[in-house]
Amino acid sequence: MKIILALLSIALISGCSSLQKKSMMLDPGMSKAEVVSILGLPENRSFRGNSEALQYSEVAGFGQCNYMIAWFTNKKLLGITNRRGGSVAGCGLGSREVDWGQIPKPSLDLNITTKHKS
Repeated sequence: MKIILALLSIALISGCSSLQKKSMMLDPGMSKAEVVSILGLPENRSFRGNSEALQYSEVAGFGQCNYMIAWFTNKKLLGITNRRGGSVAGCGLGSREVDWGQIPKPSLDLNITTKHKS
């Protein structure tokens, strides 16, 4: 019986695709549909104005969970944030309300050239 449980545990752990590995396929500017096609449906969704947060979690080992938020502004991926926390009866209880102060700040790249008259 112990062997069966051990094999089942190994199969469950190795069969799960890591959020961190999947997040490596994400790029800023992706649409929500593209992100969901890579990460799957989120466990929670929050929005405020033109910003949206999709929350994901996964068991990361005995007693630990990985939590990730995909942040969108104007329907485009702005960035992701990750944290690790304790697992109590799965990851759901460790989920937190979205802290909008953590939303990545958009960057603005300017390329200014000036011409001098001679």
